[in-house]
Amino acid sequence: MDPRVIIETTPRNGFNERRVMGKDNLDELNIIKNDRNRHTQDDDANRTFAERFQDFGNSTTLHGISYVINLNYKKQRRLLWLLLVLVMSIWLVYSIVEAFITYFNYPMTSAISIHYMDTLTFPAVTLCNFNQFRRSALTPGQVMVMNEVYGPNPPESIDFGPFNEITNYDFSEDHLANISHYLDRMLVKCKWRGTQPCTGQNFTRRFTDHGVCFTFNDPKDASHRLEVSNAGRLDGLFLRLFAETDEYTFGENSAAGFRILLHPQGLMPLVKELGISVSPGFESSISIRQNVFKSLPWPFESNCTSSKSKNSTTYSVPTCKYECKVQYVVERCGCRDYRWTGSAPLCPPEQHFNCIDKYKAEYQKQEKYRDCHCPVSCELKTYDSRVSFGYWPSSYVSENLPLNSTSEEYIRKNYLDVYIFFEELVYLQIEQKSAYDFAALQSGVGGNMGLLCGMSLITVVEWADFIVISLLRKFKARRI
Repeated sequence: MDPRVIIETTPRNGFNERRVMGKDNLDELNIIKNDRNRHTQDDDANRTFAERFQDFGNSTTLHGISYVINLNYKKQRRLLWLLLVLVMSIWLVYSIVEAFITYFNYPMTSAISIHYMDTLTFPAVTLCNFNQFRRSALTPGQVMVMNEVYGPNPPESIDFGPFNEITNYDFSEDHLANISHYLDRMLVKCKWRGTQPCTGQNFTRRFTDHGVCFTFNDPKDASHRLEVSNAGRLDGLFLRLFAETDEYTFGENSAAGFRILLHPQGLMPLVKELGISVSPGFESSISIRQNVFKSLPWPFESNCTSSKSKNSTTYSVPTCKYECKVQYVVERCGCRDYRWTGSAPLCPPEQHFNCIDKYKAEYQKQEKYRDCHCPVSCELKTYDSRVSFGYWPSSYVSENLPLNSTSEEYIRKNYLDVYIFFEELVYLQIEQKSAYDFAALQSGVGGNMGLLCGMSLITVVEWADFIVISLLRKFKARRI
């Protein structure tokens, strides 16, 4: 069966002509069409760049170009449109460059929020007596050396012979703890949340920058950390402490009483540098507020770190700087202070006073800590505290206290009460955020493109396509 195809053509005289062609004639028709297309392509290839650009300008989605290339407009009008398109294009390029510069500067902003909680984890509480070594645990010669080193009029040369007797002992943490104050004697009374008694078993002995100290509520298992569900001092920690001032000797500290530091669990406590002082003869109320700081990592300026410290599981900038100081001194003395952790041997007493103290002062005086790289922590918990004092005890109470002496003077020289509690069950969170993220960059660039030139990313592709094809034609490449 020979199918018929109706072909309608328009001859040169303008009248339509209908032809009926069979299957055998279709191949001839296709040859004619291909020949016409080839001639059309050849004609297009022979067109000038100006002719092709005029066609492109009439079809592109970039606003204003069609007015520039329209030959039906007067020259002045076309120049005005050309000036307008150039100004808008320059403005657009400037705005896009500024947007990218802002984005790659990684600006930051801080978001402050207050979180109300049903329960809050109670901070770790590290407690240290101001005095490091008990007078009764030292020999008279050692007491004399302490007086010469730390007294008001130190001699030019000191004989450390009596103090070197310590080397006859096992110079270990246990020995140092034995010549320091015992927690069982210092802790007269302890209550948790008003009714639950606590003892020395609830404290952990540790060495800090202050010496031998004791920490409450810092268990290795995070699930064992104590929490509170109410604010106020009746729902916190109460301590009645005995300073043992009769056992004091000359030392690095000249005050009487205790240093207390409130810190997150797992953080090495820098009690000497950051602690709160509480004095005998007063009732001290320490109200606390919890803060949480969240910082951004590189490439933002804060460049925070999530690493851990050498001596604690929780990182902080003061801890990092302290470790830098320790490393600086140990490298020069070849040994370490008994309060420092590490593998270096302990310094003998003479080298401790003549070398460690010397390089600690040099480190601080020459500001060597500036050479120590200590970025901020990506997430850090701190505790703000307010301390208020009350005269303690009153005359009537001192007569009825079940203490070692009923002398009010003795009690006021040695005993004190401390309350530690949350003001409110809230914590303040200060979080750094990107002030100009990729979404803002995208919105800024897109908004300027649409506002100034009425273009989109498709318009960019149109121009790219036109430029590439024009270059290929210029170099007589094959049409793609």
